[in-house]
Amino acid sequence: MNLFKILTNNTIKKQIRSFKFGALGSIILLAGIQSASASLSGCEGTVYLKLPDGWTTAYTVAGGHFIAFSKSTKYADWYEISTAKIAGTNTSTDFYISKVQNDYGQQGGITPTQIGTMFQFATGKGFSCADFGSTTNELWIQPSFEDPSKPLVLGDAPDVKYFYVFLPNNIIWKSSVPIINENGKERELSIDIDHCGWYYRRYVNEALPTEVYIHRDDDETLQNVIGMGGEAAYKNDEAATPINLKDMFDNFKSEATFIGSLFFVADEKQAAALPSELAGWYIDRPDIYGYCSYNLAAFIYDTDPSLHPSFSCYDIGGEGCQRVDQTNATAGANKDAALKAIFDCIGVTPGIVESTLDPATKKPKLSTAGKKCFMDDKYFNMLFNYTPGVNEVTCFDMPFTRTDDGKWEFDSDFYTSPGLKTPVQGGFYPAEATTATKLNEAYSTQIGLPAARIKHTAEGPVFYGPKLRELHPTEKIPQIDVICNGPGWNGGIKCDGLFADGDATTSAIEKALDLKTSSDCVFGWSCPEKAPANWAFFVDGTETSASSGSPRWTSEEGGKGNGGRNQHFCFESHAEFRFKKGLKFSFRGDDDIWVYIDNKLAVDLGGIHLAAPGYVDLDTFMPEGKPDSTYDIDIFFCDRRTTMSNVRIKTNMFIEQTVGIKAEGHQNSNEDFKATGGNNQFKLKYSQSGGGSCAAARGTAVVLEGKEITAYGYKITYTLTTDKSGSDPTKTIISAEEFEANPVQLDGIIDVTEPGEPMINEIKLKKRLTPGTYYLRITIGTDVYIMSWNIKNTATTSSSSSTGNVSKSSSSNSGTGKSSSSNKVTSSSSKNDSKSSSSNVAPKSSSSKSENNKDKDDEKNENTKPSFRVKMTAPFEFEIVMNESSPNLAKRYAVMDMKGQVLSVGELSDKGARVNVPTYGSYVVKVGLTYELVNVR
Repeated sequence: MNLFKILTNNTIKKQIRSFKFGALGSIILLAGIQSASASLSGCEGTVYLKLPDGWTTAYTVAGGHFIAFSKSTKYADWYEISTAKIAGTNTSTDFYISKVQNDYGQQGGITPTQIGTMFQFATGKGFSCADFGSTTNELWIQPSFEDPSKPLVLGDAPDVKYFYVFLPNNIIWKSSVPIINENGKERELSIDIDHCGWYYRRYVNEALPTEVYIHRDDDETLQNVIGMGGEAAYKNDEAATPINLKDMFDNFKSEATFIGSLFFVADEKQAAALPSELAGWYIDRPDIYGYCSYNLAAFIYDTDPSLHPSFSCYDIGGEGCQRVDQTNATAGANKDAALKAIFDCIGVTPGIVESTLDPATKKPKLSTAGKKCFMDDKYFNMLFNYTPGVNEVTCFDMPFTRTDDGKWEFDSDFYTSPGLKTPVQGGFYPAEATTATKLNEAYSTQIGLPAARIKHTAEGPVFYGPKLRELHPTEKIPQIDVICNGPGWNGGIKCDGLFADGDATTSAIEKALDLKTSSDCVFGWSCPEKAPANWAFFVDGTETSASSGSPRWTSEEGGKGNGGRNQHFCFESHAEFRFKKGLKFSFRGDDDIWVYIDNKLAVDLGGIHLAAPGYVDLDTFMPEGKPDSTYDIDIFFCDRRTTMSNVRIKTNMFIEQTVGIKAEGHQNSNEDFKATGGNNQFKLKYSQSGGGSCAAARGTAVVLEGKEITAYGYKITYTLTTDKSGSDPTKTIISAEEFEANPVQLDGIIDVTEPGEPMINEIKLKKRLTPGTYYLRITIGTDVYIMSWNIKNTATTSSSSSTGNVSKSSSSNSGTGKSSSSNKVTSSSSKNDSKSSSSNVAPKSSSSKSENNKDKDDEKNENTKPSFRVKMTAPFEFEIVMNESSPNLAKRYAVMDMKGQVLSVGELSDKGARVNVPTYGSYVVKVGLTYELVNVR
């Protein structure tokens, strides 16, 4: 079945107008022709060069001469040189390019196949006349778009076009991979790392597609496809109109400021806020940004080896910093036994904790086997619990950012811990910024413990060698991150006992990855010249930054700079993620690491060790995982031994920490969804913790699901309204009281019989309601969750059938209908909602007023009580008409049966609205705050 509505773009092309918006700094790649004036041993013309990142100058190297490129006066961002200048006074058949004068590619060079350093320029293998364009006499050289370590070499100026898209800025899209469908072929959109929230597709010497759609990788049924109308179209239940990208570029290319890029804002709210004659489309980048970072809130339990016997310091001469405190809660521990427990578990030690969390505390439980590492439950339980005299607790926000491959990452190698006297890149030390205020934020009753903040000698991180940083062929993450097997991964090696020291670990990794040469280093301390990009260097033995030197800083206890680091802490965090197929999670760090996913141990890297990797393939680990459902992820790790502290987490999971109300749809089966024509069962999740990052980190807020919410005594109320704030009672369609009296509304389209598990048929709802935006407000205490629907269709009145579907109003050809005299009944209203006197019986006649004898009270309330009348127009059909005396008042109506079930809602036009009812009986017509009883017989 064709899931897309294919439309022509003839009318669209007529609408296109240029709109200049904001400033744009974009790549300009234009073709040019220059007449020849000299030759390079047989050819003549011009060489154009786009400098690689980090270059500020470039020189041709030929015939023993270094000739500088100059900035092009014709093409922005390009440099150029005439072939007449290459080789100077000498002749040459080829040339290379060097970053620095009189340097043959050692500090930076370009050959026909590579861009990099430490080159050997070989005669006869450089750029030659054969590389020039036969008709242009030009040579264009730039870093390849796919791999910047390789050059893109063309004889003509590259024809490059960019299609930029600002996608819906919400969690669903942020946790998915955007796919662009081009004439039936699909590929991932690339992330614009310089402009948060933007994605792009680059076309290099390619024909532009004529039918383009964008969808999420996890949208298997293509319910939220983006076409010309963006997000707003599918929210309005409109089929996606294909984007004819070729026509779009053709229409804009004549504009003076058009430079080969189009910008499409698919986010509904952002597009609505930006001026444009063709909604969402621009030739200049709008100044808008999305969310490309989030914080993972955590608790930090800071201690010291002088306070807790399971913490220690590395020292060639022994364990000088550790002692057993016999005056605090650890009293009774034996120092020799404590040291033995430490040494028995140096290296990766799985099995220290049980495979599921303690259900009462949501914390790890020490296993029987794990007692060899911690002596007893008493000492283990202190790791992740505030214990007076042993630790102090603060909150910490771990910042995750989106990387250029679309994943979310925290990497302490490139992080500067807050609170350092001298900021230094590298390492994870979250307790450096401890203050009385931070202690109070975490636990207001705790007693500060200065001894926990003692600093010890520390060293910076160590990088892994280039071969270990290469991407795994299928997992697309560094080889080092999949080297170890564990509960969530079985594609590596058994790492038990490894990462205790460098030698044994190096041998095991060399064997596993078949590293055969000495240049294939494992740890960076043996190959400092092979550090990754942006790695920090220092004067040896110090924290003083340098352009070269030692790849690690050293901070001596009591020395200059920061005088060591506050190490010896444990980290605890609780969060959720939305499951979909293809999720991956990697964690690298020291020391103990335990990660639970859906209450099952997924990463088990206990013990004292170097930065060791754990990896989880969630498709394998959670074979029963349900797409769009949320699951828990609970992270625990400790830094128990000096001299390093490192953490790296990278995942394509969007990790959330929320309190309040959430609603998860599709709790019923796909078969039930299809059989019922779209019944979507939701499950509410409710947590109440007082908010704040510490509450989210603690994860102690009880999360109640579905029926548990009301079982614990919480009341759930529902209100259907056209006012998102819920503060205007005149816009209430179905009040909380009406839902409470009759949980099944709109002929079963909305069924809140079980308040914690509402059933909503959104397909029928969109057919039933008249045009407008509707909000279903779900309230528990002071927390509110809002569902919304933006309805666009051509029907102005509707009638319900036994199946809940809607047809346009029409006269019945059987029976007769007469209306009796009617009464208006004004409902009372509270601060937050409108209330009927009784939603399951006829309105009280004592509140009735004559239309022709409106008293002063009515006049005072004209702005909230629109006046209307009802008249029969056909069998089972009546018309609602506003009185001329109140033409500008609220004109939304609702028709209910005598049980309070809403049968029809809509907006009154100037001519009124005709409404069909299914059978004989009495009905209540509601306009604003006023009711009228209609008897059809």
